[in-house]
Amino acid sequence: MGNDHSLPTAHNMFNQWLKSLIEDSDTTTSQHDLEQLAAQLLLEVARCDEGISDAERATVQQLIVERAGLSKSEAAVLLSESENAVNTTVSFHEHVRMINESCDREQKNRLIKHLWQVAAADGVIDAHEEAFVRNIANLIHVKHRDFIQTKHQVLGD
Repeated sequence: MGNDHSLPTAHNMFNQWLKSLIEDSDTTTSQHDLEQLAAQLLLEVARCDEGISDAERATVQQLIVERAGLSKSEAAVLLSESENAVNTTVSFHEHVRMINESCDREQKNRLIKHLWQVAAADGVIDAHEEAFVRNIANLIHVKHRDFIQTKHQVLGD
């Protein structure tokens, strides 16, 4: 990956996000909530580069079907809801908090693998996509070894 001078902007956005992690709120997490926030994170990694490609969108929808055991039409509805939500999301604080409270190590590693799959769906993992996946992995306490291992699994290295 080359030197990208726009990375400090992405870094600043994440610093703002990290500051928001200090806040807390009381919510009960349902399975639908978890699937929707996972879909939002998948969409967000797809948006990190030039926008969501058709390949990335198809990968997100397929992962929703696999993760949630939904039909394609149900997954399309969840994808649409998630896309609307991600377009208005200012902070992923709630996403991180709910994942940390509700998911075990295996589920977190699977989420990171899915983020890598979306990032790689268009054939290129952009520096912004990699930074996003790395930051999510750090925030949900995925070990660096698992972060790298899932990347290599997805890329076939």
